[in-house]
Amino acid sequence: MKHHRFLFLGLVLCAMTPVLGQNDSIIRLRPDTIDTALLSKTLYENDIRDNLFYEFKVGVNYPWGSNETGKSLLSCLRPSVTLSFGKFFSTIVGVRGVLKYDNYRGTIKAADKGYSWHSAGVNADGLINFTNLLKGYKDTRRTNFIGYLGIGGIEAFGYSTPDWNANDRFYETDSRTFLTYRLGLITRWMINEKWDFSMEFSHNIYHDRFDGHVTDHRWDHNTALLFGLVRHLRNRDGSYRFRHVKYDPSKFDPAQMEINHLRQQEADLANRPSPVLDVQRRQVIVMVSFKAGSSEINELQQVNVFSVKESLRHFSQPVRIFITSISQSTPSALFTQRAASIRDVLVDKYQVPAEQIVVEQDMATVESQANSEYCVIVYVNESKE
Repeated sequence: MKHHRFLFLGLVLCAMTPVLGQNDSIIRLRPDTIDTALLSKTLYENDIRDNLFYEFKVGVNYPWGSNETGKSLLSCLRPSVTLSFGKFFSTIVGVRGVLKYDNYRGTIKAADKGYSWHSAGVNADGLINFTNLLKGYKDTRRTNFIGYLGIGGIEAFGYSTPDWNANDRFYETDSRTFLTYRLGLITRWMINEKWDFSMEFSHNIYHDRFDGHVTDHRWDHNTALLFGLVRHLRNRDGSYRFRHVKYDPSKFDPAQMEINHLRQQEADLANRPSPVLDVQRRQVIVMVSFKAGSSEINELQQVNVFSVKESLRHFSQPVRIFITSISQSTPSALFTQRAASIRDVLVDKYQVPAEQIVVEQDMATVESQANSEYCVIVYVNESKE
């Protein structure tokens, strides 16, 4: 049952690692929402190809429970080697795969003798950076403490076959495969952007038969102390680690200035007085000039059309708005498009009733009708620029 509990915990952690870590501290930048105070906490976005690493470590291990004669700790220390490849999904959570080899030495009390064996296996570890979890990420931090919980498979083989263990009298010598559960703590010291020096304390738990003989029908344990180097692989943006956004005035200031300029134009448009040219004959006259061959309403035309809407305030009752052309040589289709552009802005943006707007290209016809009533005359002109 205890085996199943460890297996379940290990699988849950490994399965949840990418979910918990996916962009937990990554913010997409929008130039219209730039806050320079926020940039110190903002990280560039990363994907599955970023923040990868591999590490190579060597060290020593000690097999708990296999030293029945009570010999010194040093006499039972044996070499360990690991090669790992992993990824951090965020500044806190990551995962790695581990290839490992160990050599062990145990002693048998009944024979007062020592023996040895080997193991090789694969582990999957879920990683949690406790330093970033508790203190937040800092890309210049030199030391990080990383905990892990893992599960894997291991092959025990190469048990020594001395004469005093003939017929497996004291321990079994055939090869066997076991599940292994492990936890540990890693300390990393940054050397430069690409490299870390790493020290790892690892505790592994195996079936009681791992050392070749059953003692208490519980567990065999192995503790290892490893030292090595970690190499961070190059990210898509050229960096090697998680990277804070750097405030670059050449990139952000022009965008922000343009946004502020457009907002100010909008405010000026709302507050600008109407350019009334003639009110002596109960008429308000507004000129709207288009670029040659164009019917598009640009910022300047927006101001003039707004003036048409504002001019209606001069009258105590609804009046008609005549849209006509100064130049009779303007093609009829182009004038119609320009008049439609002005009418659409008046109706859609300023809610002027469509029935108040009269479109007539012939200026003489418009002026003859306008002489007998209060009205607004919009003259459509073509600029010479």
